[in-house]
Amino acid sequence: MPELPEVETVARDVRPLLTGRRLLGVRAGPHKLRKPWSAAWEPLVVGRRVKGVRRRGKWIVLDLDDGARLVVHLGMTGQLRVHAPADPVEPHTHLVFTVEGGGELRFRDVRRFGGVTHFADEAALDAFFAAAGLGPEPFDLEPADWRQRLSSTKRNVKATLLDQGVVAACTRPGPPTVCPAPRPSGCARPSPPCWGGPSACGAPASAITSAAPACGASSRRSSASTDGPARRARAAARRSSASAWRAAPRTFARAARRRVHHKDTKSTKKSRTGRPSRTDKGRPSSPSPSFLPFLFSVCFVSLW
Repeated sequence: MPELPEVETVARDVRPLLTGRRLLGVRAGPHKLRKPWSAAWEPLVVGRRVKGVRRRGKWIVLDLDDGARLVVHLGMTGQLRVHAPADPVEPHTHLVFTVEGGGELRFRDVRRFGGVTHFADEAALDAFFAAAGLGPEPFDLEPADWRQRLSSTKRNVKATLLDQGVVAACTRPGPPTVCPAPRPSGCARPSPPCWGGPSACGAPASAITSAAPACGASSRRSSASTDGPARRARAAARRSSASAWRAAPRTFARAARRRVHHKDTKSTKKSRTGRPSRTDKGRPSSPSPSFLPFLFSVCFVSLW
């Protein structure tokens, strides 16, 4: 699930492309999302100007000039991108918002776990977040409140951070990124996280979560938003080490094949006397199960 760096990256990328511009139209696809788009929301959105784009937890919030809110949830495979109208519409594009100035905000989701929801005002949005049990943002953690939240539970640190009521938008890739402290010089083992207690962990957590979106989030490419300079720079950085990542699976596969081949040849070799070696344990060698389909296909082709 896209965690804080991914959602924050998307919000930062679309913010300069949407802020101050009007939404001129909405087109919905034929397939329903987990949070379906209602046709009654279209007249409430068309003609409204986007005042700002922000993130709250795992949701992207578009503030409209009439006080209403458009809330986007990316789900697992959601993408929120600003395209030129001439760009071909990719499959699994479920919502297209026509933006003033000749752009289109497109929401694409392969698995359809995400969605876009309209809220009438900030109070309705706050009630929704309260019902979801959403805690404070990592950027707004107060030391006293942070210490109280950690000391009030007996769970381990990672389980506590995964609780959205304790801190918002930390999911599986998030806690290991936030907690570890730098290793002291001359120390062979990593130092324990939060060396100075819960209050000392807040500053590194805020610094890391602030820097992660600037680096293009942490892992997922599917949640990338626009084709702007920031995304091109991140793509260039990924390409610099892509060859090593592509070669790694092939290297592991070749090593696995060599191990299997060595095992098969070792179990079927014979001694100089012509008798099976001790590795056979007195049993005649049989063809490998992976070889049987090939043998059957050869026999079938020969008979045919």
